[in-house]
Amino acid sequence: MIQNYKLLFHFVIWNIFFVLVCLPTAGKMVDFFGTPISVAIFYFPFVYIISDVMTEVYGYAVARRTLWYTIFAQIFATLIFTLVLIAPPAVNFTANDAFDTVLGAAPQITIFGTLAIFCGDVTNNYILAKRNYG
Repeated sequence: MIQNYKLLFHFVIWNIFFVLVCLPTAGKMVDFFGTPISVAIFYFPFVYIISDVMTEVYGYAVARRTLWYTIFAQIFATLIFTLVLIAPPAVNFTANDAFDTVLGAAPQITIFGTLAIFCGDVTNNYILAKRNYG
């Protein structure tokens, strides 16, 4: 059976996009009916939706590979954020404290977020694949 992969690239890019957007924005809290929650809760679910679609359409192995691409992208983005924090600011740059606050949380978010994504995504896709093919 020949499988059509013409949309796979788009799914991979959107999956990585939503995970990477969470890194600097996860710490932003908003009021949701009086309860403070991370703003990322409004777009992070798309990571799992896209992953489910990839598992259903392209199979478990492709979804796994995309997960690894996403994890590596997170790690590299965090390394860049760390380099940005280490770089000395220009004399006339007055927002360095804001950058330190926002990007300083990225390593912590990456460590725990990667663990959560890995465990959740692997379990979710495994169950989805076994339900369909097992």
